[in-house]
Amino acid sequence: MTTETVTATELHDRTAELTEQAMSHPERPIMIEKHGKPAVVLVDARYFEGLLETLDLLSDPDAIKQLRRGLADECAGRLIPHVKLMKELGLGGSSSRRSSVDKKRRRLVARNR
Repeated sequence: MTTETVTATELHDRTAELTEQAMSHPERPIMIEKHGKPAVVLVDARYFEGLLETLDLLSDPDAIKQLRRGLADECAGRLIPHVKLMKELGLGGSSSRRSSVDKKRRRLVARNR
């Protein structure tokens, strides 16, 4: 992960630019230094919320067990591909439905950036 480092004075002078940068590239936090030492990190709010959710999930032993079980099932070939399952349930016949779902997903991803 690439981290840009700026001084507190630079943050003051470039607040709008750095805020936009953090929102546009959430995977690249901006380290703010004060007196030459790391003080705070500027990061997109949604990205930060995702980090908190991830930490919460990783601190739950039952959730970790389920994740490990799912990964083991995937490695052992015990999972049914999404497309095959949709077809078996009679939900995968319409390409326009898939297209509509894809468009909604792309809009949500774009809105979260």
